[in-house]
Amino acid sequence: MAIRTFNFSFAGSGATVTGALALDTDLVNQSGPGSIPIDSIESLSVTVAGAPAGNGTFGKQDFTSVTFFSVAPLDFNRELVGQEQGDALPFGTPDTLGNSGDFNLVGAGGEAPNGNAAFSLYTNGGEPPNVFALLKSVAPA
Repeated sequence: MAIRTFNFSFAGSGATVTGALALDTDLVNQSGPGSIPIDSIESLSVTVAGAPAGNGTFGKQDFTSVTFFSVAPLDFNRELVGQEQGDALPFGTPDTLGNSGDFNLVGAGGEAPNGNAAFSLYTNGGEPPNVFALLKSVAPA
């Protein structure tokens, strides 16, 4: 069991989604799809700014799970986005099929950001007006 905290950021159309996530890295599936139930997350804080709606700070209670997986082992001691994964796309490469893994938030409704496709989410719970944002960084705190 290795509890680690990661800072992350998404951005798109002038909006930013930033946050911190603490979890046991043993829960991150490094060989294919995986979702981590919110009860298994140590802590989660997310701030949305610059969006037409859905701005604010959100916590664990605003999400049902975190999608966090890779297709090859990641080095959790450095920036995750861009890490090579053998024959697969680098981690963080937007791909609707999840061929490079995924890092995303699954909102519980309301205005919390909600994952859309691999490494992307919508602000305002996905409801208009919203902003489509792409993952820019996941790095150890």
